Amino acid sequence: MTRNAFLVVSALAACFATNAFAAEVGSIKIGHWDGGAFTDDKTGAFSHCGATAGYVNGFSLTLGQNAERTWLIAIANSNWNLTPGETYPFDLGPPPEKWSDLKYVF
Repeated sequence: MTRNAFLVVSALAACFATNAFAAEVGSIKIGHWDGGAFTDDKTGAFSHCGATAGYVNGFSLTLGQNAERTWLIAIANSNWNLTPGETYPFDLGPPPEKWSDLKYVF
């Protein structure tokens, strides 16, 4: 089974709270984590779910899963000076199961 992991470095974490294409149907707050479940505005079908936690060092981490059961991982820091649309290589996961992909900055 192929596993996809996404690293999106930007303020993507905010999309789980303010997604223009999805309606929030549930929310959760556990400790420093805030999240919710969302549906497609047009079909009402499950779109994605996710939760975000902010850290004192300026980083935020968002974990989620979409309707295709693909895991979504977003790491953001307002101090980064990244160019929207650029791609950045990364590896994620413990050896020997590294998930590799190229994703971009929003």
